[in-house]
Amino acid sequence: MKANVKTKTALKTVSSALNEAEILFGFDLVKRPNRMELNVHTDKKETQFTCVNPSVMKNFLDELKALSPDHNEDIEELLLEIAS
Repeated sequence: MKANVKTKTALKTVSSALNEAEILFGFDLVKRPNRMELNVHTDKKETQFTCVNPSVMKNFLDELKALSPDHNEDIEELLLEIAS
């Protein structure tokens, strides 16, 4: 499932995937030449958020922290990855 239609819809999709998960298999950023992808792979769902602008991804992750408080450390790691 791809969640890149609208940011608010994508936030709901990604946060629900994180919040409903019992096991988080993968949570990573992939930097492509023309876009960034956030991939979430859990025991229940696989989802992806894609954007062109790194600042949009940063804002997305900042908002995701508020919606998925149990995963703040994981999200912080991704924010550091964007900053580097």
